[in-house]
Amino acid sequence: MWPAGWGAGRGTPHCFIHARTEGNALFMVNIVEHLVQRRLVTQRMGEWTLRPGAEAIITTLPEGLRQFLMRRIEDLQPEVRRVLEAASVVGEKFAVAGVAAGAECPVADVEAWCEALAAQHNFLEDTGLTVWPDGTSDGEYRFQHALYQQVLYEQLGTVRRRQLHQHIGTRLEAGYGAQAREIAAQLAVHFERGGETLRAVHYWQQAGDNAARRNAYHEAVTVLRKGLTLLATQPDSPERTRHELRLQLTLGELLGAVRDEWCRKWRSLHAGLRTVPASGGDIVAGRGALGPHAVALRRSAVASREPVQPGALRPDATPA
Repeated sequence: MWPAGWGAGRGTPHCFIHARTEGNALFMVNIVEHLVQRRLVTQRMGEWTLRPGAEAIITTLPEGLRQFLMRRIEDLQPEVRRVLEAASVVGEKFAVAGVAAGAECPVADVEAWCEALAAQHNFLEDTGLTVWPDGTSDGEYRFQHALYQQVLYEQLGTVRRRQLHQHIGTRLEAGYGAQAREIAAQLAVHFERGGETLRAVHYWQQAGDNAARRNAYHEAVTVLRKGLTLLATQPDSPERTRHELRLQLTLGELLGAVRDEWCRKWRSLHAGLRTVPASGGDIVAGRGALGPHAVALRRSAVASREPVQPGALRPDATPA
């Protein structure tokens, strides 16, 4: 039963807490107490809302909930805990082969431990089988709750976490072989966190190419810039120069395509606004579909009567 005024719509405390806890009653109670204690919810006219920025602030778990989950983890056998730690590095959903590579355990042993946990409805759920391009076929599992994965991952030491990312990234890369491009973003994260910068840059480049082919321009620009930022940490070398040139060329082409798309949309909008009577109407008043931007657009159209020039557009804009 939710407190009066907590609501159930998007952006409400109810929505945020349910997404964070997946409806687990114990977790929900802890998160609610955490929000109230940190004064991250506020009441206005009978309605409770999250304070601005609250979702970004709450990246760590309430201490009571963390301790509860850690006690459950500490009760596990050491080898089972080691497997779950490796699984937390792979992700909320994982294949046994990747976990076995990280934990440096035989695949059959990892499969047996995961199967036993899932059968007991303890930490894991069995989601079936997965087959990699190299023919690897084994079980696939997911954490019963994302908070289990979060706690396991966060308690890893820096060196062990780095090693796990290296081992898992290398196994995934081998398993996908020539099709590694399909999981480029995943590999980029593993190699970046595993300290293999140039391999990570290579896969950020591929992830950008993948996004561009889907016309996901904003995503493509974001991942390409991640590659450039990462590359800037490396000393000068012919390999760094080669990577940087390719990233910059791809980014330039992408931004050019984005700019051209915006130019087409802007010219079309500009042409339509020339027909709007200067006396106004709902659009000019800002009450139509264009909202509060309509007045500025109308003034621009009346004043200029010329198509917008490409150079007037922000190069990092993204088409809707």
